[in-house]
Amino acid sequence: MKSKLISVILGVLVIIGIAIFGNMCRIKYVDVVFSEGTPVAKADEIYSVLGIETGTSVLSVNEIDFKTRILKAYPDRSVEIVDVVRSFPDKMTVYIDYNPAVLAVARSDGSGYVLTDTEFQSYLHTSESDLDKNSLIIVKGLNVSNTFNSDPFREMYEMFGSLTAAGASSANLPSMFSSLTVEKDAYVFACRENNAFTLTIPRSERLYAAKYFDEYVEAYLSETV
Repeated sequence: MKSKLISVILGVLVIIGIAIFGNMCRIKYVDVVFSEGTPVAKADEIYSVLGIETGTSVLSVNEIDFKTRILKAYPDRSVEIVDVVRSFPDKMTVYIDYNPAVLAVARSDGSGYVLTDTEFQSYLHTSESDLDKNSLIIVKGLNVSNTFNSDPFREMYEMFGSLTAAGASSANLPSMFSSLTVEKDAYVFACRENNAFTLTIPRSERLYAAKYFDEYVEAYLSETV
């Protein structure tokens, strides 16, 4: 009889402890960390989509719910949740990677274009009539079917990765360049302000693209500051 009573008391104490702990661990502080170059307006929009409510238990946070909301709002995968970190007792941090469409690549079946970021993570199909050429870099000499998993796109990924070393961000690129022509031995960027002015990077030098862009990027950034 005593053992049953002790078990009941312990059970009640556990329930009380959980209730007290849960009440102490209610979210008071929310920190959403965005990738570099995310515009303030876009950050506010993403925060709203997440629908994080203070006052709820840190223990009840469900990362899958957040990812589902983000995927529904951004089916092109331009926004991705990288991590969700709980900091007990009352803080939560969400890390967001924003990859806006920068490039427009023609589809191999002629049905329009695929819009994607410089890491080829986002994927949005659009018709030529809906293509906004003023906010995208049009890729010429290369097309895509259903995947970017091929050597030419891997090479372009490497080139854009080294290009950021020159100080350019994905957000800046479309305002700097109007098109990118993929030739047999080189990548040729047409500058948006003056299409007659181009920057050429040998394909063999793609990992060292920064040195080809240093002067132009520096001039661009000095004018926009």
